[in-house]
Amino acid sequence: MERILVIDDDAVTLGVLPALLKSRLPDTTVDTAMDAETALSLVRSGHYQLIFIDVRMSSVDGLSLLRQLRATAPDTRVIIMTARLDDSLEADTSQTGVYAFLSKPVFPDLVIAKAQAALQRTPS
Repeated sequence: MERILVIDDDAVTLGVLPALLKSRLPDTTVDTAMDAETALSLVRSGHYQLIFIDVRMSSVDGLSLLRQLRATAPDTRVIIMTARLDDSLEADTSQTGVYAFLSKPVFPDLVIAKAQAALQRTPS
């Protein structure tokens, strides 16, 4: 069974994205976190194959959280979600091993394709 963690401070995203992942990837468990503290606790207590992180969150930005997560889960695939995808974001994350980027609003088929590729460990 594959494990996915979705980290976002938006309640709608935390309702819709996990439901989409569970419906299209039935052999997965999807956990959610609305803040960095919860996310870090979940990652420390269990192994995730894939983590989705929103860049803009109210408590801690996603890039800071990503750096903290890398200390605990260096091999976990990470997909960054953002409404403002640009070259500077990719440069800021180049040393953190981000697997892929998704622009918000996310398209369901693209989310599933990126998740499947990440879980199968194929290049983005």
